[in-house]
Amino acid sequence: MKHFLIFTFFMTFIMSSCDDKSMLSEQNSGISTTHSFSNVNALSSDRINNIGHTQFEVECLEEGLYYLCVLVRIPIINGSLHEYEVEINGIINENTLKPSIGGLQSLYITDKNKTPSLIQLKKGINTISIVSTSKRTIKIEQLKISSNVLDAKIDDSVYRDFLNKVKNNSNFNKEKSAAYTTSLQSEETYDYALNLIAPHTYDEYYDPWPEGIHLTLTTTCNIPHVIEVYEQDNKGNVWSWAASGTSSAFLEMVTPRWGFYNIRIKALNPGTIGTANIVYRDSEDNFTGTIEDRDVLVGGNTLPINRNLPGKNYMVTHASGRYPGSISLSLIDKNFKTIKSSHYSQIRPNPPYEFTIYTHPTMLEYDGSSSYAFVYTVNSSIPEIYADVYLGLDFSSSEVRSLFPNLPSNNSFKSGLKSRIYNCISWSVERTDYWEWPGDKGSSYYHPNLLTAFDKLYAAYGYTRSGATADNAGIALWALNGEYTHASIRKNANTKKPHGFEWESKCGSLERVMHTRDALDGKSYGKIAHYYKPTSNVYSVSQAITKDTVNTLSLKNRISLKASLSSRKITEFEEAYSAWKKTWNNIAVAVYSNPRKYAESKEYAALLKVCTKMDKASWPLFIEKLADGDILSINLINDLTFTDNIKLMDEVKQNTLSKIGNRPLPSMYSNYINYCIKLLDSNKREIQESIIKE
Repeated sequence: MKHFLIFTFFMTFIMSSCDDKSMLSEQNSGISTTHSFSNVNALSSDRINNIGHTQFEVECLEEGLYYLCVLVRIPIINGSLHEYEVEINGIINENTLKPSIGGLQSLYITDKNKTPSLIQLKKGINTISIVSTSKRTIKIEQLKISSNVLDAKIDDSVYRDFLNKVKNNSNFNKEKSAAYTTSLQSEETYDYALNLIAPHTYDEYYDPWPEGIHLTLTTTCNIPHVIEVYEQDNKGNVWSWAASGTSSAFLEMVTPRWGFYNIRIKALNPGTIGTANIVYRDSEDNFTGTIEDRDVLVGGNTLPINRNLPGKNYMVTHASGRYPGSISLSLIDKNFKTIKSSHYSQIRPNPPYEFTIYTHPTMLEYDGSSSYAFVYTVNSSIPEIYADVYLGLDFSSSEVRSLFPNLPSNNSFKSGLKSRIYNCISWSVERTDYWEWPGDKGSSYYHPNLLTAFDKLYAAYGYTRSGATADNAGIALWALNGEYTHASIRKNANTKKPHGFEWESKCGSLERVMHTRDALDGKSYGKIAHYYKPTSNVYSVSQAITKDTVNTLSLKNRISLKASLSSRKITEFEEAYSAWKKTWNNIAVAVYSNPRKYAESKEYAALLKVCTKMDKASWPLFIEKLADGDILSINLINDLTFTDNIKLMDEVKQNTLSKIGNRPLPSMYSNYINYCIKLLDSNKREIQESIIKE
């Protein structure tokens, strides 16, 4: 029977545990166990008698013999490699960790012949310490224990292969430059980068230094780089000292207080990766001793921030790889000093709702200006991780939150401005150029059964309801009391635009909001009723979606009929229309995407009465509103013209359907414009007669 345990460290030791039938999620600590082990706790990284000890606990459910392997960065101390003793339950084991080279590597506990050896673990709590040969504690990134020698092995080949390519291929950065995103997108209210490659860079924490320690650091590197010492508190605030160099750099500083300090080397130029050696000395040893880390990766991705951002929220999301929580984000000033760094955050939403805690592996809040964002993975066993970066997000507005009692003020973010040009349904297929509601007879996807209409719409953009679940969905369709109300979207195989850390919604004509899945539950939208998942027939990948060509000029030429109307009638219409239009700003109405929700007011009833009294003389007036971009004027077109003329809309849609081919159909706005052209042409004489009567 094989038993194994794996424990992963990221920069600092993480307290974690799991039971005998579970596997912790990647964003926590990367521990996996079977029935031999129950709990693992990282206890400390400390000095005992001025010797570094890295200590942790293993709770075993069975007594037995096990192999132990670690992924560890081995320093060169005073020019030499050293063996590392292993202390188990207070007793030094006769076998050791025996590195043959410096740098990151996988090491078993071995005997004098360098053959992997077994260690005895008792049932219950076991304490294991890796004992250094100096004051510096050894930095363990992964630890694995198994009763089978092969299962205990930690594979470091990905890192070593990547390292060798960086060291030995002079064209490496040229070859990688095409794949690296080195600039931020700024067409939204915030800045962002999607599928950004976040390479590993050297970032090591050191044992606590007392106040007044004089420290010198020297690097040699094959690319321009920055060497930095920084101290970070638990809120991400950073105190930083930095120096840059082309092939070498030198930094000298004095610690201002007792604390834990990190040493980081990062690429100076975006999209470049190199290797470096770093040597440090400190006055605690009277500068007599040296510690050197060799062949460390120098990378990360530096993104220039070229504008003042409105919000104070910065985050990394959708990180690929086994350990997405190993991504780090820092804000940097013009002198390449770190201002603020992300940290592992657990948000307790305010107000509380069903999901009371949400974890953001990489997030920070900063209210100020910065010059660069620096993104990298701290997990050297995965040298490159893809991630999305969001910079300068503001929290969602109190106006929107007033409509959704489950939308937390501290975990929902404003991602787009108010707009009546497009709505939630449009945004769910990444359209911002028109308002869509497939239940409207002017929609290209109309069907008497509204769910079928939504199916048609989403099929045109590469989605299906068949087999869709909360886990694989890209779109969620909401309903209240059996009526469909809303759609939200999240990043999926079809999307090309940013959608935040989880789900995103355009709230009718109100703002866009990034939110958790069920945060919009309530009296406005109800609950999620159906999901849609991406299909293999993805339109957006194979063809570019272009805006409709809308012939508003041709329509406006026909509206000239209104010139014959008396100014009194025009004023009467305009006053009634203006009163109705003001109701669109009522957030209880503006939150909806169904146009009919805007026609339920007494102001609309009064306007409809004015238009009905004017008969067809009113048609040029409200059709002009459509030509001017008021999509909600389609309510008047529906109520006053469809009864005798719906066949004209059918003709419009049929004509375009025969020409369009296998791609998304014309917008609802385009269909209404073309319908009104036909309507005015076919009713010109009756309209003129009605105007004369007025």
